[in-house]
Amino acid sequence: YQADGLRNLYLRLLAHPLSDIQTSALSCLVSLQLKYLSCYHDNLIAVITEKNLSSILTVFSSESSEVRVLAEEHRSHVIPILCRVLYGILLRQGSAERSSPTQTAILQFLTSCDTDEIACFLDLTLSPFQQMISEQTMDAELDLSVVPLKKQISFLTLLKHLFFHLSTQIPDIHLTVIITLLNNTCLRCAYFIRSREMIQRWAQPLIKSIRSLAINRLIDVTNLFPNDVILSREDQLFSSLITPSLSRSQSELSQAGSLLELIVAWSAIPECAGFFERVVAPEQPPLISYVINTLNEKNVNKRAADSILDTTLNLLHHSDKLVAPHIDTILRFISNELSTARREKRSVREHTRELDILSLASVWVQERDADALVDNISHFLTARGARYSQVTVSILTSVKNLVSRVQHPERVCAKLSPLLSQLTEREERGALIAVFIELSTRLQYTSIAVRLCQDMDAWKEDEIDEMDYVRRNNGFSEARQGLKEGKFEEQSLRILAFTCIHFLFSNEEITLRNLAVEFLQNLIEWNCLDIYRPVISRCVIPAIKRGIKSQNMATRSECIGLLA
Repeated sequence: YQADGLRNLYLRLLAHPLSDIQTSALSCLVSLQLKYLSCYHDNLIAVITEKNLSSILTVFSSESSEVRVLAEEHRSHVIPILCRVLYGILLRQGSAERSSPTQTAILQFLTSCDTDEIACFLDLTLSPFQQMISEQTMDAELDLSVVPLKKQISFLTLLKHLFFHLSTQIPDIHLTVIITLLNNTCLRCAYFIRSREMIQRWAQPLIKSIRSLAINRLIDVTNLFPNDVILSREDQLFSSLITPSLSRSQSELSQAGSLLELIVAWSAIPECAGFFERVVAPEQPPLISYVINTLNEKNVNKRAADSILDTTLNLLHHSDKLVAPHIDTILRFISNELSTARREKRSVREHTRELDILSLASVWVQERDADALVDNISHFLTARGARYSQVTVSILTSVKNLVSRVQHPERVCAKLSPLLSQLTEREERGALIAVFIELSTRLQYTSIAVRLCQDMDAWKEDEIDEMDYVRRNNGFSEARQGLKEGKFEEQSLRILAFTCIHFLFSNEEITLRNLAVEFLQNLIEWNCLDIYRPVISRCVIPAIKRGIKSQNMATRSECIGLLA
């Protein structure tokens, strides 16, 4: 009359981490003379002993028809038993962060199971946590050891591997339960951390580890599952994660913990922008203020700063109005970073994110900051080893947005003019000419030269990678005529001279090189005007020196001709 009770006891013992107990429990089950079990006894014993586990599990796989020995009519009875055995083996593996070969074999087997079988395994893994899942409030009656702390760590580590292998196969109802458990785990940990004087010292680091792991699993949920999984639990997540952590202090953000990584993950989802508008607690600022103001903290470490800048860049792409009120803080931090990088001669590759932020946020820069910012970022356009096309375009976009606010546009023009001879990629040159077009609205006397520069570099809009030779020829012709008539002042001459120097060194088209050389020859021949001489000495002669050393015979020949 106790057969059912004994059977349930044996089933529970099958999930025990000790293989001897699993073996004894399986023998006891077989002694109950279950017809569907006796013929698979040897296979199950082989699974328990973990000998050739990958091969043995194919016997039970629904996908391996060639080696499968599990009869279809027995599957619904045997797989729940196998799941208990596999769960015990996973417990035996411990809480290693990396998946072992045994864990990998088990998880790969689970991917071949159907939804009901995966649900059976998940029910088993979640069963010890039913009390934690059902908790509604945090109060002084909470029991620290409702589930042993190390068991919680093992579960949260296992959950990482389950998410990675089974993310698309986890039933919605189980995913809801898992998120509720993670949410309540974070609430419990926050409560115990606040009440740490009541907690034994040995338990405190374990509680912090559990909270960090729970947040990491929520990051996995954010990255692996549809957005509505997170959005539908916005209130719960905010109250369990953000409010307990930041309502008292924002120091956690400055130390680059898992909470900040979760905030970065949220920022990448446009629909999660609402998280950043929410106030952390009554009469306190919204989350976005806490995040960005962390950049003002003296003890903010580099990883934390990087994460905050990642968050800023993500929000600028889809919710820039959230960032706008804090733009001064962001730009001040980036400006200081770029100044330091400039002094230390760092590569621009280390600061591509900062430059991307500037390209999006520069429209909000105040006049008082514009000149210094332009000086800092334009340095990376000419710094040694700093030439990367996408980065160059990003920097030039930032400069273009800042030009309308700088107090000394003539300095910007003088600094960027040499780039007309140095940048060779079409995208880069287009972005640079766009900067000069913007500058010409501030420096009206350069407008003709800028227009001619644009003509000299023209491309046909209706054809791919096809130069507009008509516009280019007309541009060079008009430039020579203006030179002859003395129409250009020094700044305009620099723009035209550097543009021609680009074609002198370019291999694109011989005709264009000849037109450029003709302009430079005229500039040298008509140097009777005082404004021509500085341009010749500072622009043309250094280019001739460089050209004479060139490996390109045509360029070297033209430069010798100019020198003559």
